[in-house]
Amino acid sequence: MTTSELDKTGRFPLKERLKNTYKNIRAVKKNNAGNIYLKVRYDYPKYLERLPIDEKAVLIESQHGSELNGNIFYIIRYMASSPEYRDFKIYLSCTAGKKETMEACLKAHSIKGVKPVVLSSDEYFRLLASAKYLINDNTFMPWLIKREGQIYLNTWHGTPLKCLGRKMEEGFAGIGNAQKNFVAADFLLYPNEYTMDHMLKDYMIENIGRGTCVLSGYPRNEAFFDEDSRDAIRKKHRLQGKRVYAYMPTFRGSASEGKTVKSDSFMFYYLFMLDEMLNDDEEFYLNLHPVSKSACAPDMFKHIKFFPEEYETYEFLNACDVLITDYSSVFFDFANLRKKVILFTFDRDDYLKQRGLYLDLDSLPFPKVSDPESLLREMRSDKDYDDSDFIKKYCPYDGKGATKKLLDLVFFGKKDDCILKPVPDNGLENVLLYAGNLARNGITQSLENLVDNIDKDKRNYIILCKTEKIEGEENTLKRIARNCTYYCMMGRGMYTLPERYRREFFVNHLVKASYYNRRNGRFLENEMLRNFDRMRIDTIIQFNGYERETSMMFTKHPGGKAIFVHNDMTMETTIKRAVEPDVLKFCYMNYDKVVAVTDDIVEPTAVFAGPCRKNIRVCKNLIDYKSVMVKAELPIEPGKDTVIFPSAQHLKNVLQSDRKKIVNVGRFSPEKGHLRLLEAFKNVLPKFP
Repeated sequence: MTTSELDKTGRFPLKERLKNTYKNIRAVKKNNAGNIYLKVRYDYPKYLERLPIDEKAVLIESQHGSELNGNIFYIIRYMASSPEYRDFKIYLSCTAGKKETMEACLKAHSIKGVKPVVLSSDEYFRLLASAKYLINDNTFMPWLIKREGQIYLNTWHGTPLKCLGRKMEEGFAGIGNAQKNFVAADFLLYPNEYTMDHMLKDYMIENIGRGTCVLSGYPRNEAFFDEDSRDAIRKKHRLQGKRVYAYMPTFRGSASEGKTVKSDSFMFYYLFMLDEMLNDDEEFYLNLHPVSKSACAPDMFKHIKFFPEEYETYEFLNACDVLITDYSSVFFDFANLRKKVILFTFDRDDYLKQRGLYLDLDSLPFPKVSDPESLLREMRSDKDYDDSDFIKKYCPYDGKGATKKLLDLVFFGKKDDCILKPVPDNGLENVLLYAGNLARNGITQSLENLVDNIDKDKRNYIILCKTEKIEGEENTLKRIARNCTYYCMMGRGMYTLPERYRREFFVNHLVKASYYNRRNGRFLENEMLRNFDRMRIDTIIQFNGYERETSMMFTKHPGGKAIFVHNDMTMETTIKRAVEPDVLKFCYMNYDKVVAVTDDIVEPTAVFAGPCRKNIRVCKNLIDYKSVMVKAELPIEPGKDTVIFPSAQHLKNVLQSDRKKIVNVGRFSPEKGHLRLLEAFKNVLPKFP
């Protein structure tokens, strides 16, 4: 359909809208019939309502179902072997392609009573909705809605060296699912205060989260205190009397695209050089990301081998004498052994251009080398540095019994053996400011001016956005939130099939907002839960003022809520069709305050507010006059896409002359009235040439 087919109301004709609606519904039915994932996904909201919480069910997940190692491995192994968990039903999330591998891993370690469940299967969604205990070392997918009565433990997966959250150079606008999971979690495990501080601050969980921080040893680090396991592995692989090296480099490629980068080519070249220089009494074991590992085979080397697959990573690392790594946080954990760590940073300058680090590498006690000859010398020399302060700071709680302490807290409420701290909260009112798509327009500029000048000592202001909505404008988010925090909503809504069908009628303007609210109100309520879960929210301000479903979703917030009006909405609904009149009426009648930014748009706003006209307030846009004054002194530099009529030189001549000049600043949009201004200028010009 083209714009020429629009009817008088600015919509496509009724027949076309009906045709489009039923076409989309048929597509949904077809996808649902041929895609098991979609079918069970539509059932998840039903399970949330209908299934009772299973007090003995435990759903455990590692790295989105792709791994069975680290903290999750040791938690599962402990629970499966401990009598106090005999009555619990333990389920392990896994991707379909990893199920056989995980079953084999469980069998190899004699772990019984653990059932692998395929991620996104019907059984998985039933468990996600009903299991009393949820445990994850990363994040559950964005569809998670944690019910009242469920207990969520998030262990994360390491002390961070590379910058995370808002400190990342790239991807800082895609942290919403991590934020959501950390807010939803009842317990957040941190192995040291350094990790806790960075995770809470850089994912901006302070003041909004209600969970408990648990300062305790990592379950996976118990491996480094198991001398019997160490001796058994060395004996089985005939490592007695040999010097055993472990190389665990950071993955530098793209796992999603399944490719490595140039640095991997250098790494393999150096590995071949090392392989030639190693002696027969030296064992060199390699642990690579699966993408990098696929680029080489074990028989390519004489001395170098891959980590044996029969062991969990740290289980085998415990049997090694020297760790070689680079920018991986594994050295924080390996330090528990008091053995030598070497940082092989051959691509340091290139890597650090792309990734920020919390710590200066030169501040670490470990030797740093950049070529294979220097690496070999360090490998063969004894540890000659003092890492006692490092261990004291980063490994203060690791030791035997860490897993038991943690699980006793989560399952039985035993608090004696753990240090517990609530997520920091300054107690101020939390105000969420929804920013919309952060388009380069007056609304975004108004928001930036407001945030820069508002008194942040009275309230906490949190910029709210949707990651998919601000694509291409991520740096705008970083700029606006430079003096406050932000929270990113991510993922699709969790509809039932009938709700999905009703949505098609709504988006095609076939049903009113009030009807949509009556029939899909539960979906809107679930969306509030899905996005914000246990977040402490006092007030939501829909500052953008547009977006149908988002505006309607906010009406489900039980606390304060206000919606801004930046334009004459009678023109917005008739000329631009930027928003539907029925949506405005519904929202203006269901928000506590409707906020017009100028006096002259109060009356057009009142048209939609009806009996709630009394809720209209005027809050004029702040003018950032200081930056205007600074820019006024700068030379005029047209952008590369600027068109100047009749010419740039003519404009320059006019500006340098002593003629009267009129400057109009405004976006090229019909409601800004540029044509009216030009007509007026044409009438005035003959009298005042």
